[in-house]
Amino acid sequence: ARAGLIGLVIAWPVVALVSQFGSVMQQRLGGPPVPEVAHDTLAMLRDHAREPAAWLIAIAVVTLTPLAEELLWRGAVQQSLKRAGVPRLTAIGCSAALFAMVHWTAVPEAARMSALPALATLGFALGWLMERTGRLAAPVAAHAAFNAANLLLFSMLG
Repeated sequence: ARAGLIGLVIAWPVVALVSQFGSVMQQRLGGPPVPEVAHDTLAMLRDHAREPAAWLIAIAVVTLTPLAEELLWRGAVQQSLKRAGVPRLTAIGCSAALFAMVHWTAVPEAARMSALPALATLGFALGWLMERTGRLAAPVAAHAAFNAANLLLFSMLG
């Protein structure tokens, strides 16, 4: 878990930079400004923060979602690709791209050019953590911390 938190501290600025680059490119290409909250679940939790169900969803976003997604993307997909003979970096990249694309419907259209490359970057970092440590605990911890940090940061908006 410690390796996951250290990995996230290293990856966070890169993910933020990729997101900012996507936002700038979108505006330079004449697209709409990227919304402050680039994930529908975060917006819903912020807008309904006083409701008990929102707290349950927030707990699930920080605990169950990272566990389930890491079991699927890093534990099953990435490892299966490697067992099938796909080179390690390619397997990490494929699972990272799929991880980002699964979030397509949760990311508002106006935020996709910013959020999806950032999510792919996060997915790559999580895959690298899996390969570096050989255990799912590191990417699960990093993913949980990422989700918790986003909940905290975006709950302060508005």
